[in-house]
Amino acid sequence: YCKNLDVKKGPAFRFHEIHSSRKNKRNSEKIVLLCLPMHFEDSREIINLAFKTRINSSYKFVIKPHPQQSIKEIQKKIDISNNKKFIFSEDKLYNLFRSSKFVMTTASRTCLEAIIYGLRVAIVGSKNHLTKNNLNGIVNKNGWSVCYTPQDIKDFINSDNKKNKYDINKFFY
Repeated sequence: YCKNLDVKKGPAFRFHEIHSSRKNKRNSEKIVLLCLPMHFEDSREIINLAFKTRINSSYKFVIKPHPQQSIKEIQKKIDISNNKKFIFSEDKLYNLFRSSKFVMTTASRTCLEAIIYGLRVAIVGSKNHLTKNNLNGIVNKNGWSVCYTPQDIKDFINSDNKKNKYDINKFFY
């Protein structure tokens, strides 16, 4: 520990890219970004739910692996991820945000980042353990939903809820 280091500001460095990324023009592709968590069981739930969700074929499901996972590892452990319905990407998270309309994930920092970026977030509810929701009580309900079934995901994507714009400084300063 360094006494001269202001540790209150340290966590904000993790989010420094969101400032510049939000200013760049967004693409309007119909992409549902699957941001995978570190645990394979949670990743499996996200991919299975996306696979079972029947939505307009103009939507693409893009899988962003957790930094501690490899695409080969995911494809080996989660067989359904090899389906042509999915596209894998190792692009930077904010580049993927720029081209996405929705994010599917479990509770993580990615939920808050996506909301601040202006995306709507489907938090995949667990069928095997407690569902963590780090957005409840922090941001307006219009931008997110906890989804347990393919119909929940379809309804969320097809809903016309308006996104809220958030002042990033509210969260980090």
